[in-house]
Parts: sequence; C-alpha cells; structure tokens
Amino acid sequence: MSEYSICHYPYTSIQINEKGDVHPCCHPWCSSFSFGNLLRQPFSEIWNGERAKEFRKQFQDDNYKYCRLDTCINAPDRKFKTDLIAENYPEVIALSYDRICNVECIFCRNCNIKQDLTEFDKTIDNWLPEVFKNAQRVSLSGVGEALASLHTRKLMSKIAKLYPKIKFDILTNGLLMDKKNIEELGIINNLGVIRFSFHATTKKTYDKLVKKGNFDRVMENIKYISDLKEQRKVDQLEFRFVINSINYKEMVDFTYLAKKMNANITFLNLLENEDSKELFEKLNILNPKHKEYNNLLKILQNPVFREDFISINNELLQTKPMWILNFFKKINKYNK
Repeated sequence: MSEYSICHYPYTSIQINEKGDVHPCCHPWCSSFSFGNLLRQPFSEIWNGERAKEFRKQFQDDNYKYCRLDTCINAPDRKFKTDLIAENYPEVIALSYDRICNVECIFCRNCNIKQDLTEFDKTIDNWLPEVFKNAQRVSLSGVGEALASLHTRKLMSKIAKLYPKIKFDILTNGLLMDKKNIEELGIINNLGVIRFSFHATTKKTYDKLVKKGNFDRVMENIKYISDLKEQRKVDQLEFRFVINSINYKEMVDFTYLAKKMNANITFLNLLENEDSKELFEKLNILNPKHKEYNNLLKILQNPVFREDFISINNELLQTKPMWILNFFKKINKYNK
C-alpha cells in the first residue's frame, strides 16, 4: 500500500465538462472518471463522495486503474497522503464546459459550435460559492474561447468581483486578449498563466490553419501580454504549437519568437478529428510513414530545441519518435 499519492490533482483540483461532470483532471488522463455531476448534486456530495473516494483509493492500492499513465502529464511536485478524503476544497477550478469559439482551426473543428448553457446559467449561483470557497486559480477553457462567450465573460467578471485574489489562467487563440477586454472583465490584476494557441510565425501559414482569425491582431495582443509580464502583471506567458505538415518548418522561428517575448513553449501532437480522417493523415507529420517525416527530423536537430523553455506534452512523448528522446529535455509540467 502506498503512503503518498503520485499526483496532487484528486486532492487539489477539478475540471467541469460540458455536461456538468466533475473530473479530477483532464478527462483523457483519468479515463473520463467523474466524481459526480454539478448540475444534479451539491458539490459537498461530490468532492468527498463515494466516487471521489473510489478514485483516490487507487493511489493506496498502487493499481491506477482509472489513470491513463501513458498520456498523463501529472506534476508530482507536492506530496499528499493517500487519504480517501481531501482535507480542503479544490484550489484550482478548470471550467472546461463552454465550447463556444470565434475561430475554426482546421485540425480542431470545421464549424462553429452553438451550445445551450441554460442549465449552467440557472444553477451557477447554487454551485459557485461552494466550488470556489478554497479556490486560488480558475483555468479557462481548453475547449473553446472564453473571451468569445457571453456566458463565460459574465462568469469571469462575477468571479473577479466575488474573489478578488483569484488568478485566471487562460488558454486563448489571442484575438480578444487585448487591453479593452481585460479591463472590461476587471481581471487586469488577476492574470495568471496566459497561453496563446496560434501555431505559426507567419500570416501565410496561420491563415492556412486558422479560419476567421487575424494574425496581425494576435501578434499585437501577444506583445501586449508580454509587456504586462515584464511589468509583473502576468505570472507566466506560454505559446502552444500543434505540430503538423503545414507549420513544422516554422518550429525554429517559433522558438525564437517565444524567446523574444519571454514565453515558454508547449509543442503538442495532432489529435485525430473524427470529422476528417483524411485531413488528419495529411497533416500528421509525426507518422513515420508521412512523406515529410524525415524533413521534420532534420529540423529538430537544431540545438534550439534543447532550451529549457521548450516543453512537450506526455501524449506526444508516447509516440516515441527518437527525435523527442534526443532533442527535448523534459516532459511538460504546466499547470492545468
């Protein structure tokens, strides 16, 4: 029996999905295991309920039957005794239920998603005070564009007023991450980790990957956030780059851009899109059978990829191409 958990997530964080299910971390890492449903149950019954105890018990038993250790990027930087009860309410709340977005990345989706958030609107005053009673950070959003959604914008403003010390970690495509929006939301003094997902260093490549985007505006907003980081008004700046056959030749320049802006980088693997398997095969340059795979290997021999500010997600590592083992020094441990 193990005395300490290898992972702090089941004791410190939750992620809420579009159905209201409460996961201890990103659903691919925990086999979509849910502690309960926020729209159907009081959070007090969820956080230390029977389902939560069942999930935490795997750490005692050392069997990890619910954890996807092949894809997880757990950050075991804090030790927690393998109690079935979490002593405190979660510190990090990941709101990953609002899928509304204002752009169309060709490897992500091929149409705008319209989502009915009526149930969340109706119940939010019931679950918000309890869920956030111990929260230090709120993470947005991973499934859409938080700043493009009226629902999430209202929620962000509400959280900022009710919990003035809370930090906002925001994953954004960058179009709306500007001074006007940040000041309107009242979060200028609450910016934590800002992650820009834009995958290119030239307008030509960006326009091929991101429909309805605006490369120049994104670059302006990145510069704005970089300046805020210099002023210590942003905790951390990160760039995200999904490697594919259209953009891989810009990976070196992407690292130079990140260094110039004092940003970290997370390189990510392409996820298969059920809507277009043919497109996935065309873009998936990490496939050794891809006609440009060897060109990618040559690019990745550049010493710049040994820099400490470059990270990869563990799912990409599991593909085990030798260039990852040779040219990347660490597994990504960014806060989720």
